[in-house]
Amino acid sequence: DWSASRISFRYVPKPTIHGIHPSLGSVNGGTVVEIHGTDFLQESNLWCAFGNAGSVPAQWISPMNISCIAPAVSYPENNTLSIHFGENSGFVDGTQQFAHHQELSLGDASPMRGFVSGGTIVTVHGTGFIDVSTLSCQFGSVTVLAKFISMNSIECPSPLVSQAKEVEMKVSLNGIDFSSLLVSSGRKLFGYDEEIELFHTIPSNIPVSRANESSSSNAEHRRYISVIGSSIINTTSLSCRFGQNQLTFAQYVSESEVRCILPEMTNAGETEVRITLNGVDFSR
Repeated sequence: DWSASRISFRYVPKPTIHGIHPSLGSVNGGTVVEIHGTDFLQESNLWCAFGNAGSVPAQWISPMNISCIAPAVSYPENNTLSIHFGENSGFVDGTQQFAHHQELSLGDASPMRGFVSGGTIVTVHGTGFIDVSTLSCQFGSVTVLAKFISMNSIECPSPLVSQAKEVEMKVSLNGIDFSSLLVSSGRKLFGYDEEIELFHTIPSNIPVSRANESSSSNAEHRRYISVIGSSIINTTSLSCRFGQNQLTFAQYVSESEVRCILPEMTNAGETEVRITLNGVDFSR
C-alpha cells in the first residue's frame, strides 16, 4: 500500500565551473568575483566557498553566471573556489583558484603631466605590485595595461584624450579594484596639455662657438635663443632640447615664447630645437 498523495522531484545536469574573473583580490576582501560555467541552478540558498577563507552568499545571474564577494583573510593565500547549496550540502568543486594578495600601497608617480596625444610613460612607485596580466592603470575613465618593473614600481602609458584636462590616476592588480594615487593634500591628478607647436627661433642664425672665445658681452648675449610657438605652459620641467641629447634650461616668457640657453656648438650646421613641459615628452 502507498500513500494517497505523492510528490516528485527532478534530476538536473550537474553544474560545472569553467572559470572565474577576476582571479585575485585584496586580503581586505570586497572583490566581486564572477563565476562562469554551465547549468547553475537558481537557488535562494546559493553559496561560494573560498577554501580556508570560508563561504559567502552568492547571487545567481543566469544558468552560466554566478557572482559573490570575496571574504577578507588575515594574510595572502590561494584558495580553490567552489559553490554549494545550503550551508554544507551540494558542493560543486572547481579547479579555479582565487589569490588573496597584499593590499596595494601607492606612493609617488612621475611625470604627472603629458600631451593629449598620449603615450607618456608614467612611473608609479609603491609596494605590493605583482607581475600579472591584469596589472593596469586608469586615467580618468580609461583603463590601460601597465608594465611590471618590480614589486615597488610599474610603468603606465597615458591614453589619448580629446582635450586638455586633469584626470584622477588609479592602479589595479586585477583590472577591477582600483587604488588612487594619494598625496598629503589629497588625490593626485594627471594633467593633459595641448600639443606644443613651434614656428621659428629668434635669431634664426647663431655663430658657432670658438675654442678660445672669451665671455665677452656679445657672447653672453648670444647664450640665449627665443623659441616662438603656441600652447607653451610654465612648468618646473620646462626645458629645451638641441639635437638628440643636449638639454638646457628654458625661461618661460609667454604661452607663445620661451628663451633657451644655447649649448656650445663648434660645428656649423642646422640644429633641431624642441620643447618639453614634463622633462620626458617633447614637441613634435
